[in-house]
Amino acid sequence: MTKLKPLFPFLLLLLVSAVVILNLFPGSHPQGALVLPLDSDSVIQRSRELIAELSLDVTGYSPDAQLRMNRPLIRQSQRELGIERSNVRLRDSLPGYTWRVRWSPRTGFGQLFREGNGNEEERVRDAVRRMKGELVFNFDTRGTLIGFSRVVADSAKIASVSAEEAKQLAVEFMDRFAGNKQWSGEDTVRVPPLDQGSIQYSVRMSGTEVESEKKIEQPHRTDFEYVWAARSTEPDNKILIRVGIAGDAVSRYAVEYQIPEQYKQTDTMGVHQVVVVLLYFGLAVLMIVLTFKRIRSYEIGFKFGMIIGIGGGVLMALQLYLTLYREMGWEIILPVFFAPLFIGGALIVLWAVSEAIGRDAWKEKFISIDLLFKGSAFHSRVGMSVIRGLALGVGSFAVWLLLFRGGSMVLNLWMGLPGEDADRMFDSFSPSFHVLGASFINVMYVFTFFVLFAVSFLRKKISSLPAIVAIGTVVLGLGFGENVQPLSAGIAIQLGMAAIVVWSFVRYDVLTSFLALWMFTITKETATLLFTGNPAYMGSAFMLLGLLVVMILISLLTLYRKNEITDFDSITPAFARHISERQRLQQELEIARQVQMSFLPKTNPKFGGLDIASRCAPALEVGGDYYDFMELGDRKLGVAVGDVSGKGTQAAFFMTLTKGFLRALAGVTDSPASILTRINKLFYENVERGIFISMVYGIFDTGKNNLRFARAGHNPVLTRKHGESRVRILNPMGLALGLDEGEKFSMSIQEMDIPFQPGDLFVFYTDGLPEGMNKAMEEFGEERLLKAVEKYAHGPAAEILEGVFSEMKHFTGKAKQHDDMTIVVVKVI
Repeated sequence: MTKLKPLFPFLLLLLVSAVVILNLFPGSHPQGALVLPLDSDSVIQRSRELIAELSLDVTGYSPDAQLRMNRPLIRQSQRELGIERSNVRLRDSLPGYTWRVRWSPRTGFGQLFREGNGNEEERVRDAVRRMKGELVFNFDTRGTLIGFSRVVADSAKIASVSAEEAKQLAVEFMDRFAGNKQWSGEDTVRVPPLDQGSIQYSVRMSGTEVESEKKIEQPHRTDFEYVWAARSTEPDNKILIRVGIAGDAVSRYAVEYQIPEQYKQTDTMGVHQVVVVLLYFGLAVLMIVLTFKRIRSYEIGFKFGMIIGIGGGVLMALQLYLTLYREMGWEIILPVFFAPLFIGGALIVLWAVSEAIGRDAWKEKFISIDLLFKGSAFHSRVGMSVIRGLALGVGSFAVWLLLFRGGSMVLNLWMGLPGEDADRMFDSFSPSFHVLGASFINVMYVFTFFVLFAVSFLRKKISSLPAIVAIGTVVLGLGFGENVQPLSAGIAIQLGMAAIVVWSFVRYDVLTSFLALWMFTITKETATLLFTGNPAYMGSAFMLLGLLVVMILISLLTLYRKNEITDFDSITPAFARHISERQRLQQELEIARQVQMSFLPKTNPKFGGLDIASRCAPALEVGGDYYDFMELGDRKLGVAVGDVSGKGTQAAFFMTLTKGFLRALAGVTDSPASILTRINKLFYENVERGIFISMVYGIFDTGKNNLRFARAGHNPVLTRKHGESRVRILNPMGLALGLDEGEKFSMSIQEMDIPFQPGDLFVFYTDGLPEGMNKAMEEFGEERLLKAVEKYAHGPAAEILEGVFSEMKHFTGKAKQHDDMTIVVVKVI
């Protein structure tokens, strides 16, 4: 029980969510309107019966049944009645969803109807059976014929009939196949489907007379079209019943709802569509840039991506085949082969890049994925991720329904439906497999793009986890919408689901978050199948529910198995180790930077007679720049600027060591040269060869108005005397600290005394300034530095410092900074 305790909230969430979905789905989700007494095989059989009654020959032809939706009619119903009432009307009678059965040649060649046999008179009478093209039947969800069409060439020679005979043919067709009571003039009429009970249409007849008729003269025959009119209730629409006669045969029959224009228009999302397109484009460009960077640094791996891409491609190929095999011949090879090849290949690259970014941001979130790919699917870590993901996925759909139900109580919500075709799972050989396959491909793309990649990228740029969840929720909510209208309410509802998925990624791991998003989609489709009322579709729903239960039970059992793998670093992919090594180096550099900055002065000293400004701008790679101020008493201030050779933690360590030496010796003597000589001796004795430090050290004596300084291999000191326009360079001799044990150093070092007066300026700096480069690899140089100092020398020390840095940044632009830039400005006041 102790092992199960952390999972109790998730198991409870599953149960509560199931209750919510069972109660809310039929009335709160637009797909709750789908009641399908007939499945695709049943409507195909219904069309066979009609073909037999019409004495048509479909040899060489294959049928394809698709569930279609009348998008304008559904939209009108939802907007005028609300989702709940609309679902009731659509379930009862309103033909918002219809079956289309299309018979077409298997190979794309041949004819639909065989040549008639017998004498010439029989051939003329049966010429309609020689028509080429498709034969199409439309049924409502209960099997009532509401549409029929067959292609009759304009040049076909068919015996013609009179207008009265044509009208009689039309009436007989409706009486035989659609039910004569529909046009009997009754206020409420029934349309009896073939051997399947009856369906209530609530039609108010406006009259039994033909509203319009049309005579069409063809080259070898006369065609007619008759139109009857009626009205429906809820919504109140005019209905046209159109019958076409080609020669002496019915060529067309259609029940057409006349829908107001505002419901026919395509959903206008305006700004939302633009934002989504820009979001996709921006992320795609960013991904391309990062792909090249990762490839160059060997920080990308395609192994897992290959498995996911190939697996997804195979699933897609099977799903396409099981959906299209009845309507296509040999040409089925094209979509079944090339579509998965393209989609799977793109998924390989997408996953590889996103995985690299994700492992860089938080490698611990891939442990369950690593275990899966290493064959440890029954590891307890995987089991916990599976249970959490399944529960959060079902829970997110329950939250979606609750938000939609709550929103519908305040606003009139409707769905911006995507097209005429309904979900192809209804005409698939295996609806359950279709749900798993189609949703896996779609969800894998969305998850990889908007969660794994986008949220991981945010993690690299933002430290606040709540901010990451908030931004990631918006990104996923915009990219994976359900098209609920009005748009503002739809986005708000979608954000509820997106927040759960993104939070599960930030809180748990990749597997949990992916399963949460996948289960959101699967739960919606499973509920749709379950509430159709059709045993075949309900069986598929129970198969999906059974799979869910099996996964939960197996996952619970993993908690009681001994885990064979406990060292998760040992199963990390090779390319991820490159990322870890880089992260280790970055961490070391960050430590070095912190050490370096901690030993620099926090503020500039307030020293009488001197205006002082200083700054150290660290590079991406830590060097060892150092500056310091020491108050020596008797109105004396020591100023030191140094640069340690090398980079990283080693440079930071030697900078710290040098600071200690200087602080210990600064009060011993007023001679900068003597102090540097003693530091050199200590440094040489305690540091291995090859390490050296350049340094300039000066003592400002405001009592004597004098600067005494010495230079140990460092950059010169710049000075500008009051009243002069030019900057002079003070460059006494001196070796860097640590290059010689002492004799050569003491013989070479020189000390300079520079008297000063108010207005005089002194600038100490490191080589990061003159050696700063732009993208053309040109150095800023000493000459530009001197001109920058001259340009701003009239101002106070802070303005001079800012001016120099401004000139530097303007020159280098966005070029990478390779070395620390340190400057100390002292102006006599």
